[in-house]
Amino acid sequence: MKNKLTTEEQVLQSKLNEAQFGYQEADWKQIESVVAKKGFWANYSTFFKAAALFVALGSAVYIVNSRYQTPNESTTQIAKVKNEEKTNSETESAVEQSEPTVENENTEKAPTDEVAAEGVKRDQSNLIPNKISTGNILSSKESNQKNDVSEGNVKAAKTPTSNLATLEIKEIRILGAPCIGEKLTLELAFRGFYTDEMTVTWKMNGKQLKGQGPRTELELSTAGEYEVSAVVYRKENNIASNSNSLEVKEKAELDFTAEDLKNPFNDEKVKLKIIEPVEGKYIWYENRSTDKLIAGDEVEWAFSSEGHHNMTVEYTSPLGCFQTKTKEVEMDIFFNQEAFPNAFTPTNDRLNDVFELNVLQPYSFKKYELIIQDMDNKIIFQTNVQEENWNGRLQNTGEMLSGKFAWVVKVENEKGEKRTFNGKGKIR
Repeated sequence: MKNKLTTEEQVLQSKLNEAQFGYQEADWKQIESVVAKKGFWANYSTFFKAAALFVALGSAVYIVNSRYQTPNESTTQIAKVKNEEKTNSETESAVEQSEPTVENENTEKAPTDEVAAEGVKRDQSNLIPNKISTGNILSSKESNQKNDVSEGNVKAAKTPTSNLATLEIKEIRILGAPCIGEKLTLELAFRGFYTDEMTVTWKMNGKQLKGQGPRTELELSTAGEYEVSAVVYRKENNIASNSNSLEVKEKAELDFTAEDLKNPFNDEKVKLKIIEPVEGKYIWYENRSTDKLIAGDEVEWAFSSEGHHNMTVEYTSPLGCFQTKTKEVEMDIFFNQEAFPNAFTPTNDRLNDVFELNVLQPYSFKKYELIIQDMDNKIIFQTNVQEENWNGRLQNTGEMLSGKFAWVVKVENEKGEKRTFNGKGKIR
């Protein structure tokens, strides 16, 4: 074994140390320029030449792997990509499909001598493109995030009017009586949902009314036909409309008469009658707080006492128009003690010769009974004939009587109404 390297060995060692720059054909030519072509290759065996080539190739493989493989940097970048991609559901599947290739590169063991050349070729062709692909994934994720934000803004701001146009005005309701001086309420009935974003424009005969909600009020002062319309707007978009018509009429003249009923059966009543009655409802009362109410355009009202009373009639038309009329009514009791005689003089002078209940003579009765008693309650005269009067004698044929007496008369009409009158008298 030689202690020192020959010139050829030194040149070969120098070139092997420089193998990191790539061992090319020109290098062999440089060796040949220093050493005689025949002497150099002839002095070394085939085994030595193969060993030198194997060492050169192994060094090249190591240099290439050291230059292009950076496990720590690559692993950190991939982990960062995976963490960011978890927040984006749209790109998650794409990242998961690319991860196995990256993980195989990082976890793969160093190539053996048999696959060194194939490993160099694969690392050079696949590793760097994968890094570029990872960058593209990040750019795609950022783009998707921007798109998501953009779409979210559009969804928040854009609600097509056509989707809100499902609102429909089913009808315009007229609440109240369409009469002069009456307050009307106009109300919309919807199919769908009316929201705070919407407004309503009301018009009557083309003239805009106050109010922008689904209800409005008005009072009419002129009779006639009216056309009511309503339009619902969302911002400036017309999304629903409808119309209705109504007729406003003058209020009927409301007045009545009062007749004091001076007859045996209705002496405490007054007949109340509407002047020129029209279709509708009439309600009468003396005091609205009481329960006593009578309906009709002609009624009889019984008062509890004589004198003046305030009677009121309320009228409601078929359209709902409402009005009242109050008048003072006088009621007198006609069939009282003053209406019947309290004395007579049976002297045949044709002046007050008989006891006659002439106040009842104008009326006809189904039943009639007159009974006269002395002060001892003894019947001294009795009759069922309305035209028969007492002449002062016992049963009209006996002895002439004198002094005081008591009388009672009972009557009944065709309606079955009954009335009893009584009093005291004297024969003079």
